[in-house]
Order: sequence, then C-alpha cells, then structure tokens
Amino acid sequence: MAVLLFIVALPFLFLVAAIVVRVWEKRLVWPYVPADAATIPATGYMAAATSAATSLGFVPCGVFRDGKGPLYRIRYELWLATERDALLLVGGGRMAGIAIDGSWLFTRLSNGRCLATLDNEAGSEYDLAGLIQEAVHPRVPLETLLQVHRRAVSTAEAPALPYADALAEHRELLGRRIRHLVDKGYARFSGDTGDWWRYSPKGALVATLASYWAGVRRGLGRKSVA
Repeated sequence: MAVLLFIVALPFLFLVAAIVVRVWEKRLVWPYVPADAATIPATGYMAAATSAATSLGFVPCGVFRDGKGPLYRIRYELWLATERDALLLVGGGRMAGIAIDGSWLFTRLSNGRCLATLDNEAGSEYDLAGLIQEAVHPRVPLETLLQVHRRAVSTAEAPALPYADALAEHRELLGRRIRHLVDKGYARFSGDTGDWWRYSPKGALVATLASYWAGVRRGLGRKSVA
C-alpha cells in the first residue's frame, strides 16, 4: 500500500519541486553573455549541428555562455539563415553537472509573436505571455527541423517578418515577454537594473501546470516528421 501511495504521489512531488525551483531561480532577461569560443568548448552535438547549419547556409552571429551562474556551463551559438527568416540557437554543455544539448529555430511574425521549433523536450518552456509558440520534434536532424519549422511558418496566423538586426530583435522579443509576465502578475523583476527576473508564486504554479500539460499533449499527439 505504501509503495502504491508513493507511486501515485511521485508526479505531484515532481510538480511541487518544479514550482519551488521556478520561484527560487533568478533568471536573466537576456541570458546570453558574450564568451570567448575557447571558454566553454562546443559539445559533439553542437559541432554536428553547427556543421549542418553551415551546409544549410546559416551564418554565425556570435558565441555566448549562459549568464545565470557557475552551475550553468552552457555554450550557445546564434546563427541566421541566409534568407533572414529564421534565427538558429544551438546550445550545449552542463547544467548542475547534467549534460544538455539542443537547437531552437525562431521566426518573428508581423503580429509581434514568434514561432519556435526545437529538438529537445528539456529545452521547452511554456510561454505564459503568449508571445512564443513552441513545437518540439525530438532528435530530428537540423535539416528536418528547418523544414518542419518553415512549414509551420507558412501556415502561421500572420506573415513572417524577416530579421534585420537579429540579435537586437530577438533581445527585444525576450524583454517584451518578461514585461508581459510582470504585467500579468506572473513574474517580478529582481534588483534595480531590470536585467534579472523571477516567477511569482502564481506564475510558477501556472507555468508548471501549463508546461506539464503541454508536454502530455505533445506526447499523446506526436507524429514522426522524418
């Protein structure tokens, strides 16, 4: 009986832990800090992904590290498609000693929103501001991820908006997202500079439940894109 109760309670305990972490964790509005390419070596995943990006005509926009602190030994590279319709983020490294890799593709829409397509469920974060709409396709090659992303863009609610200054425009999007969260009571700024933020208890609760449910729906409805 005790084992059965533990099994039933385990998902609830994970959700509570996720809520506590969201409230506790302090995050940067713009999490990408410029870095020397030698500071955090590229992982094998990143080397393969950036090689594919070069073959697909993407051009590099910079090398960065995660700015949240020493527990986050993560390297990021941003790349822009030749057509300027997609911004690629490739990340890899260790978070609290746990290996993590992933690629994200972003496209701005003319209505102020953004489509994001990524290849790792662990990199997904439900956007309570409603500005970033995600689709997750685990472990697909970058070429396939780009094809899926562009198909989604072609049927989006608004036309794509090409990038002019990709880094500045992506930074504006992330900043606007956090301001929306603060305005809705889902987050609060930490400190006087406006560079750091945390989820409020309400935001942590809603984000955790929404992320969990979104993951369940993706798992139930996922189809192969290969």
